[in-house]
Amino acid sequence: MAIPEKPTLTPLPPAPQRTDTPTAFADKADPFVAALDPYRQQLVAAINWQEAVFEATEGEATAAAQARQGAQSAQSSAVGARNKAEAWADEMEDVQVETGKFSARHHAAKARGYHDSAEVAAAAAQAGAGLPSLEGNGRRPLIVKADESGVEWGDALQTGYTEFTSSGSFTPDPSSSWVYVEAIGGGGGGLNAAAPNSGTGGAGGHYAARLFRVADLAASVSVVVGAGGVGARNPTGGGDSQFAALVAPGGIDGKSQAESLGGLPGYASGAGGDEYGLHARGGDSVMGGGGGGARTSPGGASANAGDGGAGSLTGVAGDGQFPGGGGGGTQGNTAGDGADGVVRVWEW
Repeated sequence: MAIPEKPTLTPLPPAPQRTDTPTAFADKADPFVAALDPYRQQLVAAINWQEAVFEATEGEATAAAQARQGAQSAQSSAVGARNKAEAWADEMEDVQVETGKFSARHHAAKARGYHDSAEVAAAAAQAGAGLPSLEGNGRRPLIVKADESGVEWGDALQTGYTEFTSSGSFTPDPSSSWVYVEAIGGGGGGLNAAAPNSGTGGAGGHYAARLFRVADLAASVSVVVGAGGVGARNPTGGGDSQFAALVAPGGIDGKSQAESLGGLPGYASGAGGDEYGLHARGGDSVMGGGGGGARTSPGGASANAGDGGAGSLTGVAGDGQFPGGGGGGTQGNTAGDGADGVVRVWEW
């Protein structure tokens, strides 16, 4: 009997070891288990080859039988190794593979449980601290509620502007930290003089400004806007404008020649024009109202408030321009009224 061609046995890949990490163990177990069945088939072919050799050569019969037994033992060991590998990889949670040792599946389940517990604990801690949800609130500031009962998400920095042309009250926005105020008093009324050469203009309303902290203000702040003075034979001065402790005085009324201060320029207010010598124009101003002009003279100019009214020799004098311009003076006719003041409020 001819001896058939000797079959080839493909070596098994490295077997997983108990000392391997779960990841390394799983990486070895899959290819090892996959190679077992082809290896078994090769072993069977080897056994058959051995039987053929045994039949052909009686002298090798005993060796062939021993080889067959060895192959069967190897197959049994391989099956045992496969079962052990499967147990290390996929045994149920809390079931020991060996005493005190558990599968990769067990450890994965425990890790997942720890993660879930941590998320629950974090959410509980957040809720216990009164913190609102983080989700969907990226880049928003966390602020204390108006009633101080907790915190809430606020909007990005808000700014506001309010202009008061009449008296009222101002309530700061809860999100604001600072308030900047500019105030201009009412312009003074011009003089309708009885005597020649004495029809002087009213002074412009004064300018004042201040930065406040919202924490230093009342919940509602009273705002007073000074009214313009009335031009007349006995004129009135402009009213003061006020915000909290900030006061912008009103311009004085037009005075007689003996009392006049002259049409001097100024930063916060322009003086009314007087009658000495050149029938002066009203004083100019940078921030406050311009002064009213004396008869025949123009009112003073203001860079950031109202100009003063022009004076008139015998006609109707000009009213001061808003805000805070002084009224023009005249002689024997209608003097100009001063313009009302203003209060401007910025908050952020």
